[in-house]
Amino acid sequence: MVVSERSLQIQNAEQRIISVLGTFASGRSPRISQRVVKLTGIDPVKARKKQKQFNQVETNISPTDVTENCDLTLQLESKMSEKFVDGVEIVILDFSGVNFIDIVGIKALKRVCTDYNSIGIQVYIASCNDTVTSMMTSTDFMKNYEETVYLTVNCILTHKKLRSGLHV
Repeated sequence: MVVSERSLQIQNAEQRIISVLGTFASGRSPRISQRVVKLTGIDPVKARKKQKQFNQVETNISPTDVTENCDLTLQLESKMSEKFVDGVEIVILDFSGVNFIDIVGIKALKRVCTDYNSIGIQVYIASCNDTVTSMMTSTDFMKNYEETVYLTVNCILTHKKLRSGLHV
């Protein structure tokens, strides 16, 4: 399985497009999560830890602390401006080069979607062939993730533009 990346920047919303090539089967599937983390530069586990730390700081501050302690206010403002996910809003997995996926591949794909969704990054899947689509359907992947599967990468980008109010 070969995985490569291309990034696009459209109006302040950054997308990461990852092209997946080859068979997405049991021997190779678990590595997809690691490859997606490497190519996006975002580790959902680390991002969740950062969010948790920020939430702890935020909940431990009382209103009187903020008004009485200017340094604490500056610290809170700098924490709030810190990006947990480096501005990335969506990850697109381009499956145009995937010729087969098995149940382990479906589980790995679900894990990638769940991990990134948990930190506010939407994962979309594009360009699945009939074999991959039928496996996604037969394993109930489509039941939970149907709205994330599109015909092409361009369909996803157009959808995102329309939803953000940009003209296509």
